[in-house]
Amino acid sequence: MNGTDLPSTSASSSEVVGDARVLRLAGQIDLSLTATLRALLDDALARSDDVRVDLSGVRNVDSTAIRELLRAQALAARAGKVFSVVAPSPGVWRLLGAADAAGLVLDVTTSNALDD
Repeated sequence: MNGTDLPSTSASSSEVVGDARVLRLAGQIDLSLTATLRALLDDALARSDDVRVDLSGVRNVDSTAIRELLRAQALAARAGKVFSVVAPSPGVWRLLGAADAAGLVLDVTTSNALDD
C-alpha cells in the first residue's frame, strides 16, 4: 500500500474497486495502533469520495478503533463523502453492535459490499 501500514499485529492494503477506495485491515486493532489507523483512514478519505473499510480479516477491535471509524464516518459526512465498514468478522460485528456502531456497516459480506 502507498502510505502508512499497520505494524506487526495488523496489516493493511488499499485498492480502488469501482468508484470506491477499499481499505482492507487485518489482525488486531487496538490503542497502540490508533494514530496509524487514523492516518490510514484520513489518507483514504483524502483520495476518494467513497471509502469502504473491509474488516473481514480483523480478529478484534477495541473502543479506540471503533471511535476512529466513527470519527472517519463523521468527517466523510461533513465532506459529502461516503464511508462504511464492510464484512466485519462475527466477533467484530458483535463489538460494533455493543458499541452502538453497527450503523457503520454497509454489508456483512465482502462480495456484496464491494460490487455496488
